[in-house]
Amino acid sequence: MTASTSLHPAAHSRPRTIGQWKRIPDFDARATSLSVKNEIRRNLLRAIERNDPLFPGVHGYEDSVIPQIVNALLSRHNFILLGLRGQAKSRILRGLIQLLDTEIPVIAGCEINDNPLQPICPSCRERVAAEGDNTPIAWLPRDQRYVEKLATPDVTIADIIGDVDPIRAARGGRDLSDELTIHYGLLPRANRGIFAINELPDLAGKIQVGLFNIMQEGDIQIKGYPLRLPLDVLLVFTANPEDYTARGKIITPLKDRIGAEIRTQYPGDTLSLVLFHDSAEEVPLNELARVQVGPYYTNTREGLRMARRILLRQRKDMRQIVMITDGKPSTLTLEDGRIYKNAFGLDPFVVGETLEEVNKCKRAGIMINTFMLATDYSLVHFVQKITEMCKGKAYFTTPYNLGQYLLMDYMQRKTKTIH
Repeated sequence: MTASTSLHPAAHSRPRTIGQWKRIPDFDARATSLSVKNEIRRNLLRAIERNDPLFPGVHGYEDSVIPQIVNALLSRHNFILLGLRGQAKSRILRGLIQLLDTEIPVIAGCEINDNPLQPICPSCRERVAAEGDNTPIAWLPRDQRYVEKLATPDVTIADIIGDVDPIRAARGGRDLSDELTIHYGLLPRANRGIFAINELPDLAGKIQVGLFNIMQEGDIQIKGYPLRLPLDVLLVFTANPEDYTARGKIITPLKDRIGAEIRTQYPGDTLSLVLFHDSAEEVPLNELARVQVGPYYTNTREGLRMARRILLRQRKDMRQIVMITDGKPSTLTLEDGRIYKNAFGLDPFVVGETLEEVNKCKRAGIMINTFMLATDYSLVHFVQKITEMCKGKAYFTTPYNLGQYLLMDYMQRKTKTIH
């Protein structure tokens, strides 16, 4: 990707003050005042016109994920990438660096990369007012305009936004409420650049409120002191889809300010639907809304067998079964086609044959995740056995409280209640 531009002449003659910069022949104040989202949009359009490759090194997303990212950037949206581990989310975000200008001018020594013509921090405003065109400037390369942070529960508002620095206040003889006493966090230091947060749902609610205030209002309160900070930042995030959609993980106002949600799913991923009752059958996805079942027995073994055969035919690297059921296995299809039924308890013959099919799934590298609508102890134990054998996850809930469920994760050996 070679679409970026530079706002300075040849490297050996870079201007060192605002006045020198204004006097270069191709100086354009409007180009300098371009927001980072408009800068990326301009460079992206140039890359598309030249037919330059976008996000080199990322393969398999050319017709799925990358077009959605292009649409988000052209729309000047903050966006989030939703996907599992190993789906190149962080690599894509770092690839955005190539859409920035090669270098941009900043006020020399400024902590938040202030625009020499439009400074926002108090110290730079005072400096420009005092020194005028003699104010020194520096040239910031694009790789220093990308800031990335992994969200963890111990991240504080001081890490992301900033904090009052009492030592700075004492040295300067300033009141703590003075903006010049603020020690800026990662987000202000990403001003005029890109700020990426990985695993957004792990960020504490208080920090999310701070992010929302910056995105929506351009101001924040630090230890009770209001701070006006109209930052120019493209905000991008990553998250696991399961965590992102869980209730209470992301505050609604922040989610509303994320303009685009993009799922990173490799092409060729497929979804098949198997309905199991006395027997099992594959159902077209477009018929799902019209499917009716019951009253029938539950042929769990036949459902798993058909799902395994479908997955093996597809020859995918990652295969898994998501089983949704509310009944115990109570029937089997015998080798001669006859149906063996026993609705009373967990028949040892039915259970044994079903677990043997689970073993076949395990040997084929197929994970089984189960969503169980039941609380019966023996049935819960049976589901636990299936999930443990395949190192999957089991979700237990009831038809009366679908918004809350108990998750047993046998891959990470964790159990938690989710609302």
